[in-house]
Amino acid sequence: MLSATKEFSEKGFEKASMRIIAKNANVTTGSLYARYPNKNALFGALVEPVITSFMEANEEGNKKGISHIHSDGAWEMWSSTESSTTKIVDLIYANKESFALLINCSNGSSYENFIDQVVAVEEKETLEVLEMLRKKGYPCADVSPQIVHMLISAHCYALFEIVRHDLEKEDALKQVNQIYEFFICGWNKIFGL
Repeated sequence: MLSATKEFSEKGFEKASMRIIAKNANVTTGSLYARYPNKNALFGALVEPVITSFMEANEEGNKKGISHIHSDGAWEMWSSTESSTTKIVDLIYANKESFALLINCSNGSSYENFIDQVVAVEEKETLEVLEMLRKKGYPCADVSPQIVHMLISAHCYALFEIVRHDLEKEDALKQVNQIYEFFICGWNKIFGL
């Protein structure tokens, strides 16, 4: 796996060579293809575990926020943001190489749209929260699904800038918290809080 990580990191998915990965791993190309039927499968072995972990951590954070709406009132939905943010940043930095591959080197693979997949999940949940708050009587702004998509995209792409720019963890955590603070103000306005 070290050989594959090195090759994908240096050349990106599209230009990486299975032959060179096999050579640098001291295995035959045939044995590499026996285990990974194609380059995408090998790349997936490197990034799928972090995708799963990220999506689970993100879902857990979202559920905590929604549970606060039901139990403590809508104003409290952000109360677990800092701990959720720390968990996400910890996850990224515990798997820094894999996230770097996913964010910086996945063009041409079936994983190149990872951030867009995160956006789709967040978009759906945000629209559900808007509807939930409207039913509870909050004066939510009338925003189109397209606006929600654009705002969520801006938020998610901003989050992964910490990976693109290879920030130190302490700086990343500070910047991600500032990003969340910025977006929370805007969402509170839209949500009528």
